[in-house]
Amino acid sequence: MVLKRYWYKDGVSVLAPLKCGSRWLNDYTKPLAFSKYDSHKDLREYYSGSENINHFVYREPEKHFITAFHTEVLTYARERKLDELELLPTINLFKENRAEHWSTDLWRTLCNSIIDKDVNFKFVNLNNLSSLFEDKYVHNKNEYGFEKNKLFVTKEELLSLLKSKHPKEWMFFNEVIKIEEFWMNRTFYKTENIKLWDVTFTDSSNSEIKMTNETNHFGSRSPKSLI
Repeated sequence: MVLKRYWYKDGVSVLAPLKCGSRWLNDYTKPLAFSKYDSHKDLREYYSGSENINHFVYREPEKHFITAFHTEVLTYARERKLDELELLPTINLFKENRAEHWSTDLWRTLCNSIIDKDVNFKFVNLNNLSSLFEDKYVHNKNEYGFEKNKLFVTKEELLSLLKSKHPKEWMFFNEVIKIEEFWMNRTFYKTENIKLWDVTFTDSSNSEIKMTNETNHFGSRSPKSLI
């Protein structure tokens, strides 16, 4: 999985996996500098240095999977009709953890890499990314779509196609998503430096645990016990 990190004044940096606002950050927010990382395996190294605040932009694992799968299928598709679309090359890329836009173990790696590291680290849901910049930059979702692609299919249509043509593979991805959701919530619980506002976690008995604070907004759902 590819990530991009952007530096701003006052010692602020923002790290974003692909499909988590990296293009928007590059195009609109006028960073002082940026770096590209070809792997998420060395996340600990990305936070060494003198930055005062390190932000990590995220999507919930299910949303991230769907939009990443959609992007990689349409980016490399050569077919012109939906019923001719071949999904196996992208499926294999995702299963083998070689995709640029998604990983089967991003949150597990993130949790294990930074859980005991003393960093000023803040998570920002993609839906709230513009609030980091006081909403002064435009955000046009259509600018980053595939409507002008020679083959266009919506995310919903593509997901339906994946489920109907490759049900076993979808079951595999669905389990990965649940495990990644567990690790995401574990990271939110265990990292002391994260400040949460209106975060809702669901335990194995489906009872809700509310946590509130004054910073940032997060929304997620937890799977049942997955350790």
